[in-house]
Amino acid sequence: MASNKDDSVMVKVTFQKKFPNLFPYQVGWNRRQSLLGDDGVATSVVDEPLDLAPPYSSFDLSWSDPSPAQDDLILAPHEVHIWRANLDLTPEKIEALLATLSPPEQERANRFHFSDDRRHFIAARGILRNILARYLGMGPEKLHFGYSDRGKPYLETTSAGGMVQFNVSHSQGTALYAVTLGSDIGIDLEAIRPVDYHNLAQRFFSPTEAATLAQLPPESQQTAFFRAWTCKEAYLKATGAGISGGLAAVEISIHPENPPQLLSIGGNPYLTERWSLKELKPGPGFTAAVAVEGPIWSLNTFVVGLQPSEKSL
Repeated sequence: MASNKDDSVMVKVTFQKKFPNLFPYQVGWNRRQSLLGDDGVATSVVDEPLDLAPPYSSFDLSWSDPSPAQDDLILAPHEVHIWRANLDLTPEKIEALLATLSPPEQERANRFHFSDDRRHFIAARGILRNILARYLGMGPEKLHFGYSDRGKPYLETTSAGGMVQFNVSHSQGTALYAVTLGSDIGIDLEAIRPVDYHNLAQRFFSPTEAATLAQLPPESQQTAFFRAWTCKEAYLKATGAGISGGLAAVEISIHPENPPQLLSIGGNPYLTERWSLKELKPGPGFTAAVAVEGPIWSLNTFVVGLQPSEKSL
């Protein structure tokens, strides 16, 4: 995951969710890029406004390319870093990532029946190790993961790594990684694809959500379904419950003209005050969401520098 700091472009999206009087940041992004001049390399910072409508709950992720230099990887409280990665890597990169996995992870990789699933698992786990290792300043092969009762991974590292919280989601060869400091976090990524969303909504959505979905124009229903699904699953992954924790118990506002919001958890609207929910737009054909316990004061997005060719993601 080496990168050239002089050639890097890092995009940072900063927005306010709560406490606007304490954190009156302008919603926008800073593009830092190198400029080659007569005296060598200089850095220019250009502030450009980001076209976001209040309450800034949905936004396109303007991904940096490539990933930032090591010195830039500093997590502040209530800050979220989101990384996007392509899992379709060359055989050489797959083998290099495989070497960083633990024996149990390697055994799990070998149990996949289909070769594409095996390669995607190795890439997703290996990239996760590389990302977390950069925050902790240690080799990716030295990380140790534990698992909750429902299978959510966490760092067992006894150093400061215990404060680094993360979550992963991948779909059709693309992965998103969410990293934050000391707060439960969950992320979900879904490829928008043909599914029997009416039947799924009846099974896994609340009656209000299912009714709202059925009343939408037919051309809006598929996207609305996946928006709601990713928001629900991001929250359940953050809590460690997963889908078995009850998708119907997490009620989301799903009208396409309004940003998704947590309306109630287990029928209690007050429990939603503990959580921040943000819809993400990682690219055409995908939808995603991130849920974090507590407020989000800033969000940074990066592209992992492990592309299979010279063409960036």
